[in-house]
Amino acid sequence: MQKNYVLMSFVVASGVIAAAGIADARVVAVSATRPTSPLLVSPTDDNMPSTVVAPKGFSKVTGVSWTDKAGDHYALFATKNVEAKSGRSYYLQVDIYDGSAGKAVKLARSVKDMSEKCEFDNSTQFLNGSVMLTDFDSDGISELTFAYTTGCRSDVSPDTMKLLVLEGKDKHILRGQSRVQVGDNEFAGGTYKADGFKKAPKLLDGAKAHWTALTGAK
Repeated sequence: MQKNYVLMSFVVASGVIAAAGIADARVVAVSATRPTSPLLVSPTDDNMPSTVVAPKGFSKVTGVSWTDKAGDHYALFATKNVEAKSGRSYYLQVDIYDGSAGKAVKLARSVKDMSEKCEFDNSTQFLNGSVMLTDFDSDGISELTFAYTTGCRSDVSPDTMKLLVLEGKDKHILRGQSRVQVGDNEFAGGTYKADGFKKAPKLLDGAKAHWTALTGAK
């Protein structure tokens, strides 16, 4: 299957960061208003060192780099699809690298998820328009936010959805369901539970607004 790739781009004006989405064969199209956020320092798109590459067997979807008071950072989004008699398996991976001027970048963390051996509709994918860089708490350390769904279904029902906010070594997650229309003016899903935001209320507010923008849930 031929894939079309769209690189991440950022529009920074009047303190608002709008993130254009990642798109390939495994990405849902989303058109939504992004939450207002403090200005990010030095956003760039896909300015990756040659050593930052997709894991073996994966295909790069997009990459984004940024600089904050902790140094230079790079995030690479990648997917892997495996076809087998037992079904289709889809894998998602986000690798975060840290570095500084004149020094080699090092892998700081990886986020992985998957749906394996699906004989129906495998809906495991990064959500288009979900990647966002912010500094909601104004501490000089940028937050990288992104969302994705996982699922294997044969009917019209919500998928598992996660929205992650990564700030330095901290990880915060909204865990819930995507929102789907199941009838005339009737919707299912769209709810979530917050995990790890107790000491980060400003990040939680931003994550909630972003979830609402992505799903259309009130």
